[in-house]
Order: sequence, then structure tokens, then C-alpha cells
Amino acid sequence: MPQKAFWRLADEVEGRIILVNMYRALSDRSQECLQTLERGRLHAFFTVLASRLDALNATQLADSAQVLSQVYRSAWDRARLLRKGLFSTLGARRFVVFKSLEQVTALIEHEQDDPRIANLLRKSDKVFRKFDDVDGAALEKAINRLPEDAPLFLSIRADVSDPNRRCSVWYTREAEFARLCDGRRSPSKELATAARNWLGLGHVCEGMPIFAFRAITDIDEILLTRPSPLDAINQPWFKYRPDAKYPGDNWGRAVDLTKLAAAEHNMDGGPEAVGRSLPAPRWFDCTYLGKVGHSEAHPGQHFVTAIAKPDEAHELIRRLHDILWPAAAVLANGP
Repeated sequence: MPQKAFWRLADEVEGRIILVNMYRALSDRSQECLQTLERGRLHAFFTVLASRLDALNATQLADSAQVLSQVYRSAWDRARLLRKGLFSTLGARRFVVFKSLEQVTALIEHEQDDPRIANLLRKSDKVFRKFDDVDGAALEKAINRLPEDAPLFLSIRADVSDPNRRCSVWYTREAEFARLCDGRRSPSKELATAARNWLGLGHVCEGMPIFAFRAITDIDEILLTRPSPLDAINQPWFKYRPDAKYPGDNWGRAVDLTKLAAAEHNMDGGPEAVGRSLPAPRWFDCTYLGKVGHSEAHPGQHFVTAIAKPDEAHELIRRLHDILWPAAAVLANGP
């Protein structure tokens, strides 16, 4: 049953993050359009999740938190593919995708085994201390030398058995990124930090190398959509105005972490849109930006605090249940 799957998800830490963010998106009165736009998608997600759980019960694997995590990730991905967003290709045909060294490592390990790249990645330990700017420049050069048909995509496979099903990619626009660079071409701590803060990349911590994949030509064969609450909903950091209206522009906006740290009223950062993954060697050049430096601009203070407070989290999750299943809520609460 979908409702059983709902409460099963609430038993997992990441599941609680998803449910709390879900509630905040659906209960925001400034986003009334989402009340009808997303509710059906969420019902579809829990229906898929319930069917997957039933299948796992049959194989006696449902007690494994790891297996359950894989199930709801897979079901969530399918639900996201069903969602309808506003097309965001307006006003831009050249895009940029940012990746941390950790993400680049995952992409390359999954997609190809170039020995030059493999040798560089051996130096990228978990804290990236052994990976310096010389290594970053060498990895940039090695990626850009890959043949056009090399199987290096900008996202990992959503389904390991199907190379065509990949996680969505977050794009920004080349024009705005070029202005952010302000003529700076060499990798530096300042440029890497500015890029990280501008796009609200809360997962890129101090000392982590960062790369930009910049389109080398106009891209017309991809449809981008403005981010909705179904995107990045398993991330615990603050998501700012994902569906605000911008005159003449239907892209979303990231939260600018520098503005966030300064408690500015308008925290809009760089434009962002979501689309399918493309092969990097054919469409993009890789640029090493540097290693992110120390910054007061970190979304830590805006993590979903309810996750650390079980009583508050449970209350928000119960409210979400009442939104998604109003008839059940009436029966549960009595007349």
C-alpha cells in the first residue's frame, strides 16, 4: 500500500529529509500552483515505491536499509521522469555544468578506463590533499583529449543495467558564468570559491577541487526544465525560491551562499535548470577552476533542522501525510 511505503520511508534518515522537504514545498502558500502540479507525482512515487517493497518482501530482503535505500532512489528517479516542468531553454543555448573532483571521479570510474586519467585519480584521496593545481590542469587536459565518442557522460547511470537511463544534470548559463569569471583564466582558490557560492553548491566543501564543463557549441537538442520540488529533494540544505517568477526568463535560481551568509533579503544566485545527461567529449570542454577556499558562506545553518529533532520531524511528516491522503487524515482524526 502507498501509505505503508510512506511510513517505511520515514524510518530512514534520508527518507525523513525527503519527506520534510516535500512537506515544505507543498505547504508553501507562495507556490500554490505546486499544490496540484506535484501532488499527483508524489502519489505516483509512493505507488511505485510500494510495489518495489512488495517485490522485496517476496525475496526476504526488505529488512535491509541499504536495499530499501536503493529501492526508493530508483522509484524517486522514475517519479521525477514523469514530472512536468516549465521549459527553460529560453534565452540560452550554451550551458555549463559544475562538478567536484569527487563527482568527476565517479563519472570516470563508471564510464571509461583511460590510464592517464586513472593515474591522476589515484592521487585524489578522500580529502583531496594530494591533488594540487598541477594535477587539476593535467586532468582537465586528459579529459579534453578524449575522443568525441568516449562514453563519458555528465551524470552516472540511474540504472546500472541500462546505460541510457541516467540521473538528471543541473545546468547553468555560459553568459553569466563568463561574467563571474571576469576575465580570470587561471585556476585559483578565489575563482573556485566564487563559482561554488554563486551556484549554492553546498556539497563542495573547503579544499575540494572543482571543474566546469563548458559547452563548446550551441546546444539545441536538449530540453531543460526549471527545478521543482522533485529535484534535489533528498538534499538537506536550504533551497531558495526554486519556482519564483523572473521576467523574460523561466530558469530557476540557486541560492547564493555569499548572500546567504550576509543575510541579504534577495539571495538569488546563478540560473539553474535540469535536463538529461549529454556525452561530455562531444559537447563540452573541461576547465579546472581550482580548490575551494574557506568561506563563511556555508549552508550548514540552513540544514533541515527538523531532521535532528525527531518530534518536529514526525509532526511535519504527519502533516504531509494529511496533505497527500486527506480522506485517511479525516478517518484518523475523527469527526
